[in-house]
Amino acid sequence: MLRPRRALLTLLAAGGLAFAGCGGDDDGGGDQALAKKELAAKADAICVGYDKKEKELEQPTDKASTIKYLEVAVPLVAGQADDLAKLKPADDVKAEWDQLMKDFQAGKTAALAAQKALVANDEAAYTKVIEGATEIAPRRDKEAIALGAPNCGADNGAA
Repeated sequence: MLRPRRALLTLLAAGGLAFAGCGGDDDGGGDQALAKKELAAKADAICVGYDKKEKELEQPTDKASTIKYLEVAVPLVAGQADDLAKLKPADDVKAEWDQLMKDFQAGKTAALAAQKALVANDEAAYTKVIEGATEIAPRRDKEAIALGAPNCGADNGAA
């Protein structure tokens, strides 16, 4: 059914599971708009932290371990997307940032859908989610690199 490890890691990378548990402090940039360099640095720090958390997880090898993995990984994907969304970009980088955040949110949605499909034993839905995630990941990787936050890219070594 699964192609569990590779497909799942692709999905989670698309979801932002280049993750990072700490995500930095909770200031999220506050009300102050962040210039591109500062925005990228804060985003990268968030992603590095989530990546560290992801690397601590035992990688799944079958359906049962994949379900258990997703119980921990999906909240990390969601947390990373939410932590990144707290950052406020300056006007000159807002469009670029908004597109990256759109792709992080799409990954978060995909991770939740994959988890739901797997628990429901819905192979067709799971496969569809994985296929969609493989389209998100490369685009998000390029966007993160262009922004100057390569650790937020899907191909940062997590997958």
